[in-house]
Amino acid sequence: MLSLFASNLISTIILFSLGNIFQKIFLKDDLNKLSLFESGIFGFIFLSFIALIINFILPLNKLVGDILFFILIIYFFKIYTKFSNKKELNKLLFFVTIISFILIYGSNINRPDAGLYHLPYISILQENKIILGITNLHHRFGHTSIVQYISAIYNSHFFNIEFINIPLASLFAFYFYYLINYFLLNKDLNINKNIFSFFIILFSFYAFGRYSNYGNDGPAHLYFFMIIFCLISIKNIKKLHINELFKITLFSIFCFANKASMIITLIIPIYLFIQSTNNQNLKKLIINRKIIVCAFFLSLLIMKNILISGCFIYPISKTCINGLKFTDIEKTKKIAIEAEAWSKEIRNDQLLKIPREEYIKNFKWFNGWKKYHFKKIVEKISPLAFFLLIFLILIIITSRNIPKVLKSNKSNNLILIISMLLTAIWFIKFPLYRFGMSFIAVLFISLFCILIDQFTINKKENFLKKIGIYFIIFALTGLMFKNFKRIYEIKNKEYVNYPWPKIYTLSDLAPNKPKKLKPIYDNKKNLIYYYSSGECMFNQSPCSNYLIQNLKIENKNGYKLIYIN
Repeated sequence: MLSLFASNLISTIILFSLGNIFQKIFLKDDLNKLSLFESGIFGFIFLSFIALIINFILPLNKLVGDILFFILIIYFFKIYTKFSNKKELNKLLFFVTIISFILIYGSNINRPDAGLYHLPYISILQENKIILGITNLHHRFGHTSIVQYISAIYNSHFFNIEFINIPLASLFAFYFYYLINYFLLNKDLNINKNIFSFFIILFSFYAFGRYSNYGNDGPAHLYFFMIIFCLISIKNIKKLHINELFKITLFSIFCFANKASMIITLIIPIYLFIQSTNNQNLKKLIINRKIIVCAFFLSLLIMKNILISGCFIYPISKTCINGLKFTDIEKTKKIAIEAEAWSKEIRNDQLLKIPREEYIKNFKWFNGWKKYHFKKIVEKISPLAFFLLIFLILIIITSRNIPKVLKSNKSNNLILIISMLLTAIWFIKFPLYRFGMSFIAVLFISLFCILIDQFTINKKENFLKKIGIYFIIFALTGLMFKNFKRIYEIKNKEYVNYPWPKIYTLSDLAPNKPKKLKPIYDNKKNLIYYYSSGECMFNQSPCSNYLIQNLKIENKNGYKLIYIN
């Protein structure tokens, strides 16, 4: 337990330190009271891209982790002695460490994806520099997230190997602390914007209450909510500050880095960029170092995608480069169809009647989706809808008047249009709740805020703050209770390395030990990969739970290349 707590504290320090460095370099003219609370959120992004850059030339092994962590811890103690507001910093360190500790204590990993490809890919990153054509071994390696890179670099001689689980817990703990302080400290928001931010905060505490639910989807939605907070805070789109555009662009790119489907969020910075160029010098904006950094990060992601799959965006076959030895366009097309059909709730009985490629066309999937998955969406979104309805009734009862003419709020309208567009794309292409959770929530909240904007609220803003504080305390208490209840109900507390999350098994009762995998060789007796009849989990790499015919491996200038002959 002490080891787990210390690891969470070290993780808090690492992400805060990197975030502090990032803010000083890129946001030095925009450092305010909220900057301290944003530090870990920026630190997570910065460390992820550092890990990605390193993996182009080196494995993310223990030596790399030791050097990086040593430098960052030294840096932290250096700035801590000179920090002007140690009280606030200590509160941040305490809150984030405690919350991340509670979130991760005895938790399950994201099932079954962590066992199928999250953990196996982390193992690959720690043992190898980038492997060309790795999607030929397992197509899910093309769906990996930047999160796997930050988990892989959490690799040190001084911590348990399960240290790889810590960064996600730290990120969400930083996010929760940011939410609380955003609501309490932001003086620039009117009542309507306060209500908007309040309901995103309430939904976040409800939606992100369990570590096992995060996976690769959770961080993507977290950073989409960060985009919305940035949009709420914008005073004038026509006079957009470069730092506001930089943050939104960076968060959008990072959404894409977590989930390829989140590439649609890049619509937002593109629109803002077009709007801001009406009043700013276009050339000056394009060559700004902050925009160049965003372009560099995006280029790194695309380059990584090409090297591991042969495609700019996997599994979109139209983005694939046919001339590369490891590109398999036909397989990519098949994977894309399977992924879309799966997200549209295809069932075995439906497969017998209609092929996947036909099922996904012309809304033939809608009845099956409505029968199975729509119920889950209603179940998940109903608590938010309930609170919005109760709040609307209170507003109507206490308002001074009901206007005859619909009033318009430009900020609300923009967010509503964005959320409607993103939700529509989500619904048409990949309508699983976990893929569109944040889009749906923002759509509901923006519609609600446009409704209440029609009423003159007969309460002071201080009253709203007080009510909001009580609700946030209630939400935080609920998050703590949910996790304490989970900890109390853990069935097997005797497994190896309890209370760290298991990384060798998905079973609640198994002892959490590495398993022996079957090595697969080519005709020259070169090891290609390890085979596991079940999930590979965190074992030898590279590993696949598929037996693949005609798979070949070559070494090209020190890089492994995997292809199908």
